[in-house]
Amino acid sequence: AGIIALSGWAIQSGEMPKAVLHRDVPLFLGHGEGDTTVPCSLGRAAELALKEAGCNKVYLHTYASMGPSACPQELRDVHRFLEAQLPEKLSRAAGVPRPPPPTSEAPPLGAAARSRVVVGKREEVAKKAVRPSCKVVEEDDQLRITVVLTGVLDLVEIQVDLASQQLKLKADLYELELQLPHLVNPELASTQFSRRRQELDIIAPKC
Repeated sequence: AGIIALSGWAIQSGEMPKAVLHRDVPLFLGHGEGDTTVPCSLGRAAELALKEAGCNKVYLHTYASMGPSACPQELRDVHRFLEAQLPEKLSRAAGVPRPPPPTSEAPPLGAAARSRVVVGKREEVAKKAVRPSCKVVEEDDQLRITVVLTGVLDLVEIQVDLASQQLKLKADLYELELQLPHLVNPELASTQFSRRRQELDIIAPKC
């Protein structure tokens, strides 16, 4: 078990000891130092209040230049935290049995393949990844990459791997591999997802 709190805050420290019941549960706190909606100082205050209340597994991660959003580094840190708490759920190496192979009588429908019947026999049809439309804009000291992901409703559905001059992205049916026109610093990059427009903005400072 574990708790993840991103860009949040805690109740007043004087009330914390009465509210905390399980002091050995790991807590991941993530906060952007550029957050103007919930300042990062509130995240640091939450860390201090939890530790003073007796919580002994509080891990605060702060991210420079990240506002009230998420960034690739934060998502990677969250993934590592989840792996540490639930290794048997997230790793095949932990001994979780793979599902049995499909039989010819009842092949499963999944993300990798679907089936259809043609003239009395079953035909497997591969589900190909689609390259999403994207736009790269060079600004004075940063790159702004906008990716259109129609049908994607949440940032957690998107896998972003940003390197110094390459972007790799996967989301449902979409897959993108993009060479960037300028070297960037992936550690200081931030992401913003618009559910209304179904667009992902990646803002990466130039090196």
